[in-house]
Amino acid sequence: MTKRVYLLFGGIWSWDGVATSAGMNILASKLAALPDVVVKSYSWADYKRCFADQNREVTVKDKMIGIGYSGGGPHMTMIANMMSPYREVMDLMVLYDPSPPQWMQRIHGNVKRAVCYQNESPTWFIYPLGAAKLEAASDGPKIEVVPLNMNHLAVQYDTVLHDKTIEYVRAVR
Repeated sequence: MTKRVYLLFGGIWSWDGVATSAGMNILASKLAALPDVVVKSYSWADYKRCFADQNREVTVKDKMIGIGYSGGGPHMTMIANMMSPYREVMDLMVLYDPSPPQWMQRIHGNVKRAVCYQNESPTWFIYPLGAAKLEAASDGPKIEVVPLNMNHLAVQYDTVLHDKTIEYVRAVR
């Protein structure tokens, strides 16, 4: 079994996510060091390519894990909703302070476990970022919400959150 982690960066325009989501590269490196874990990263605008890669790469023996930071969070919900609810399963979804709220989609029963690090003070200078809520449809999973109170850009560097995410990934069976 291989745990396949698909990570969507944040960023205002998406292409800037490589720089504005650098803290997620730290998480990606830690996850890639785990046995039987493969990590691929994408800008949030490349979510359709991410979805296509998942369809091509994930086998029935694999576990699929989706992680999204900022704008990557709502796009990870879009990926989950593009999946066939009968054939494809996302074993774990972890969202780091998703943003903006109006892009979020409710997730369904094809997501086995969902965790949202939700910011209660989502500022980035004077512009409000983050704080979107992850919600499930009636057939969706119970969502584990971890409340935060920090600057939106600091969320991606939080080592406590990274350690929690690593434990969530380790727990996927």
